[in-house]
Amino acid sequence: INDNIILKKENYKNNKNIKKDNFLKEKKNNKEEIIKQNIYNSTVGLKNITNTCYINSAMQLLIHDKLFLDNFFYLYLHNKENKKNIISNNFYKLLLDINNNVEKNKNENKNKNKDKNKEIIIHNFKFKYSIGKKNKKINNFKIYKQNDSFYFLKIFLSNLKNELIDNNKQNYYYLTNNNKNILNLRDGFYNILEFSLLHNDNNSIKSFINENRNSINYNKNIIIKLKRAAKNIFDNELIKIKKSIYIDDYFILNNKEYYLKSIVIHIGNNCESGHYINISRIDKDWYYFSDCNYKKCNINDINEFNYKNDDNNKVKDNSYYILYTQDF
Repeated sequence: INDNIILKKENYKNNKNIKKDNFLKEKKNNKEEIIKQNIYNSTVGLKNITNTCYINSAMQLLIHDKLFLDNFFYLYLHNKENKKNIISNNFYKLLLDINNNVEKNKNENKNKNKDKNKEIIIHNFKFKYSIGKKNKKINNFKIYKQNDSFYFLKIFLSNLKNELIDNNKQNYYYLTNNNKNILNLRDGFYNILEFSLLHNDNNSIKSFINENRNSINYNKNIIIKLKRAAKNIFDNELIKIKKSIYIDDYFILNNKEYYLKSIVIHIGNNCESGHYINISRIDKDWYYFSDCNYKKCNINDINEFNYKNDDNNKVKDNSYYILYTQDF
């Protein structure tokens, strides 16, 4: 009898511990989900700390991409080597900073019964510094240097892949085999396609996809870069190609629908200067982000949207790289 009582007590204790572990795990997962929702549904400004619009525009594209955030959080939070990972550490801190400011704003509005959200501005100096520190050989990542937004995005995604996947392959393969929702990231977080505007008759994203569909590798996220820079044959300087490209709201590839999510736009006539902005779809609405400034846009046709009501700055003439995703 005593043995049975002891056994029952042990089973009760074990079951209680299992329930507690499951509860804590569920609570942790719910908290993580709330953080992600706060971030990719957020409208926040990013501080320009001298010529950093190229970073801010790329960051707006990433933080409003649910699929990217889901995979980053999952890989980062299951990575045992995070102390060594300067880029993913600082990116994670930037995301938490966004979340904390969103939560703070929610609480302030709730207490004061305000309907209008206060502007949120994030200072990303530490994140910018970490990129420069990790990529010392790239001089243009020094604090006061202007840079190409797409070039920065490629370097940043390469750094993340190196830290979270390449240097931790055993953990990565375990995670991918045990979570069907995680992307196959052996080739990176995105499938990046480059679209030449010189000597090319395609005048829309759909026509470009249809022409190249047999050579496009599968990925749930696709970024299309428009090659808007070409060398002048007379003085070898880079010139900007302001060719109009119609940006379709969606396209079909391998029987899967990809929806337009975000666009990074270059404003200016010189490829090596100018200003970068971002336009992203949050839920059903379009927002434009220009460093600290952001606002909701009433857009019937994204191609006709123009920055500061200037017809020379229409999206179709100045779009630089474009995100399409299955997870919309």
